[in-house]
Amino acid sequence: MRSMPHLSLRCLVLFLVALLSAGCASHLPPLNTSGQAFTPAPDEALLWERATREHRKLSVSSGLLRDPVLEEYLVDVAHRLLPPGTLDAGVSPSIHVLINPSLNAFAYPTGAIYVHSGLLARLENEAQLATVLAHEIAHVVHRHAIRHLREERNKDLWKRIAVVTAPLVLGPLLAPLGISVSGTNPAILLQRPSVEYFLSDQALDSSLDLAARRPSRGRFDQTIALFARTQPQLALLASVQSYQPSLMGEADRFTIAALVRAGYDPEEADRTLARLHAAASSQVAQEPFWWGRPTVYEARRHALQKAIAALPPTTNGRVQEVSRVDPYPERIRLLLRENALVELKIGRTDEAIGQLDRALSLHPNDPVAHYYRGRAYAAKAGNADGLQQAIAAYITATQVDADFAEAYRELAMTYTKLGDADRASEARQTYLSLRGEMAFFPITGLNGLGIGPLPAVRLGATELRPQ
Repeated sequence: MRSMPHLSLRCLVLFLVALLSAGCASHLPPLNTSGQAFTPAPDEALLWERATREHRKLSVSSGLLRDPVLEEYLVDVAHRLLPPGTLDAGVSPSIHVLINPSLNAFAYPTGAIYVHSGLLARLENEAQLATVLAHEIAHVVHRHAIRHLREERNKDLWKRIAVVTAPLVLGPLLAPLGISVSGTNPAILLQRPSVEYFLSDQALDSSLDLAARRPSRGRFDQTIALFARTQPQLALLASVQSYQPSLMGEADRFTIAALVRAGYDPEEADRTLARLHAAASSQVAQEPFWWGRPTVYEARRHALQKAIAALPPTTNGRVQEVSRVDPYPERIRLLLRENALVELKIGRTDEAIGQLDRALSLHPNDPVAHYYRGRAYAAKAGNADGLQQAIAAYITATQVDADFAEAYRELAMTYTKLGDADRASEARQTYLSLRGEMAFFPITGLNGLGIGPLPAVRLGATELRPQ
């Protein structure tokens, strides 16, 4: 006959299991369903506070692209993708661009969305931009951050339940065999870590994953520098590890509905993923974030295609031409130019030249773009012909802007490489007349030719030269 204390213990454990399991089954509705201002639950409110702090740090980062015209455009597109009631809930998305060549985008629960310039530079049109923004908006509207972390907390609870209940089940079965099974104090069911504990744990895993992907050449990876320096936990979770597959699938389904609601062609969603898949596959060793993982795209595209096929037959008739002339290429001209510079810094010269060609096709008289193009050709040059391409780009920059001192400096150093002392001296004198006699100019350097490494001149993101 079972002892009463043992029976009572089993009943207590079963009661705790039933009670805690009921708590696991809770479902969070989208934040736009109540028709009034949204009030987060206590654990979710802590995430919002952390999101505000992280956003405050990132918003003053030197890596942020300062382009008010582009920011206004991105916010306008994002607001067209919002489901009804979102603004009433008190959440108004803001879009921010980080100058970073990697494929990445992430959203804070509060509505602040960050997109890397490298991702935007690989999109063709506004509908593809809307695809990326809608996916990130879904994480905000459907409260994916807190849902993901609560699910991780629930998984931990089930592990604890297994530890406590296994001896109660196995003990009576093994006792006749003379095998005793020690029990675990049921109190561990009540000693559950907080949501913030799981956020810290998964952010640490994400940080370690990024650290493990540093280049083998020993240089610090500039694509992860901001994340390594600021350690934004919510951004690390969303960017590297990301959320459970079911939540990511929900975000992609939301994307299709949002595109249709805003008048975009839903087929562009599949084209967007195809482009990003190709970009991720071509540079997989340099893509540390979730959007840059080739392995995620096949399943995502299959799910999107199913969602598009399931749309009502009349959907295509409701899709409107959002604009006669797509504004997206023109809006990202400066972004293309500045992203090309960071592409160049991580050694992707062909990608840099391609993006500069796109920028110059829109504004052929951009001296900074010609200057960056010269630096790209110089970095790629393996012979005199390659250096001549760099010289041609620098000359064009000086023809467009006769006061562009840095272009003359590069001309002087490139002519020196080619052994053209007269032209090198002429370019050097022009540079010094513009910058002054105390201006930096390499005197000794590579192979005794009187040149040093190419200077890291930064024009654009925070200092846009007048056109």
